[in-house]
Amino acid sequence: MDMRLLTCLVGALAACGSNSPVANPMDLAVATDLAASNPLVAARPYQYEVPSNYDSSHPTPLILLLHAYSLDGAGQNTYFGFDHIINQAGFLLAYPDGTLDKHSFHYWYAANAGATPGAYVDDVAYLTAVIDDMSAHYNVDPQRIYVVGHSNGAFMAHHLACRIGDRLAAVLTLAGENWVDPAECPAGAGLSLADVHGDADGTINYNGGTLEGLDYLGARASTQVWAARGGCPMTTDTSAPPINVDSSLPGNETAIERWTGCPNVDVELWTVHGGDHIPALTAQWPTQVWNFLSAHPKS
Repeated sequence: MDMRLLTCLVGALAACGSNSPVANPMDLAVATDLAASNPLVAARPYQYEVPSNYDSSHPTPLILLLHAYSLDGAGQNTYFGFDHIINQAGFLLAYPDGTLDKHSFHYWYAANAGATPGAYVDDVAYLTAVIDDMSAHYNVDPQRIYVVGHSNGAFMAHHLACRIGDRLAAVLTLAGENWVDPAECPAGAGLSLADVHGDADGTINYNGGTLEGLDYLGARASTQVWAARGGCPMTTDTSAPPINVDSSLPGNETAIERWTGCPNVDVELWTVHGGDHIPALTAQWPTQVWNFLSAHPKS
C-alpha cells in the first residue's frame, strides 16, 4: 500500500472529531517559536500551549503530540482535542510539524515499517531538541514527559521511545506500531505504554502486515514488545470495563487489556472493536489519554 493513501487531512479528521466546544484561545498561550538557541528548533519552529494556571515554581508535565502523515501539529491537536482539557489538567503541550515531502505533506522519519514516506531526517534529534527547548523555557517535570502519536506519528512515537526511552515516562499511540526487529529498539525498560488500534483499520492492519515492502507488527505483538521490555509476565488482565473511544460505533466498543505484574510500568492494549484508521473520537478521548499518561510518571 502506498503511503500516499495515509492522507489524514485536516478536514477529514475534524469532521469525525470531538463534539466538545472549542477552548477559548484567550485562555491559552500559543506561539510558534521560543527563540531557541538550538539550531534544529530555530530552523523548524514548533507550536506549543501553556495552561492558564501554569506556575513556574512547580514542575509541570509535558505532552509531545506527533501528527499523522499529511497533517500538521495544529490539525492533530484539533482532532485529539487537548485544548479542551489543558487548563484543568495543567500540562504543557508541544505539537511540532514533520518535514514536507514532495507532495507537500508533513511526515516523520520514523525509520520503521510503514512510517517513512520521505527522505531521511533525524527527527529523533529534532524532537529531543523540542523537549530540551520546552525544558529550557518552562519548568518541565523530567519525570512526566509524555509522547502521543497517531498513524505516522504513532510509528514515530514508538521510534522515539526506542531511542530516548530514558527521557520519557509514558507513550500512547493510535494506529501505529513498533519495530519488527527488536534489535532496532535498544531502549524501553521502565516505559509505560498504551497502544490504541481499531481492529477494522484498513490502512495499518490491526494484525500487522506490509506497507511499501516493509513488514510492521500487529497491535498485540507490538504491545508485547513493550511488556517484555518492562519486565512484565506474559499474562494479561481483561477485567477492566470497556470504554467509548469512537462515537460512530455503538456502546462502549473499546476493550482494555493490561499486562499485569510489571515492575514500575503499565502496558495496555486498547482494541477499538470495529474501529478504523481515523476513528470518530468522542469528547472523552483527551481525558482518557490524559488519565493514562498522568497515572504513569517515570519511576
